[in-house]
Amino acid sequence: MHTPKKLKNLALPAVLALAIFQGACGPADPTALTLTGLTPDKGSIYGNTTITLTGSNFEAGMTVNVGPNNCTSVNVVSPTEATCKTTAHAAGPVDVSVTSKIDTVVSSLPAAFTYGCLPPI
Repeated sequence: MHTPKKLKNLALPAVLALAIFQGACGPADPTALTLTGLTPDKGSIYGNTTITLTGSNFEAGMTVNVGPNNCTSVNVVSPTEATCKTTAHAAGPVDVSVTSKIDTVVSSLPAAFTYGCLPPI
């Protein structure tokens, strides 16, 4: 990366702003939660479907949303696997997302789970 020669003459706030900007454009944080898949990908509109999520850097205290609703009984099995139970929702596809314990939505899969008219499991 090319650093302007006059960087040493910038005031400290400008140097900090440049450093923050450069960091924002760098590689993704390798320790961030990442959701890569789930099974099953469909369940009952009545909820209570246990889903297994796969990804990386899962941690105790994270939350899982299936559509707008929080999953219940979230259990982090390992840093790459977690389980939870869906809640009731109208029929149709919904996004699934994981949120870190500090309330930062980290990763989501669009239309990854479909609620249908299946009997409760």
